[in-house]
Amino acid sequence: MLKDFDYYDDADYEYVDMRGVIRRPDLGIVIPVTVQYDGSVLLGDPPVDKIPSSRVRRVVCGREIQFAELPSKVLVCP
Repeated sequence: MLKDFDYYDDADYEYVDMRGVIRRPDLGIVIPVTVQYDGSVLLGDPPVDKIPSSRVRRVVCGREIQFAELPSKVLVCP
């Protein structure tokens, strides 16, 4: 989920269906992210709806998602 995401807030609504990236230069990877209506995200290209392992979870949770036309958001994992 995106941190402090509110679908009914006009500013947050702009993120829905937007593509962003999580950059991990320390690991040499860039992970594509697609934002869903409830603030959850799909990872990868093509998008996947579940984080498959605890290793992937450690790589993405708490990280900043960068968007081309919008401010960055932080991905939090429940």
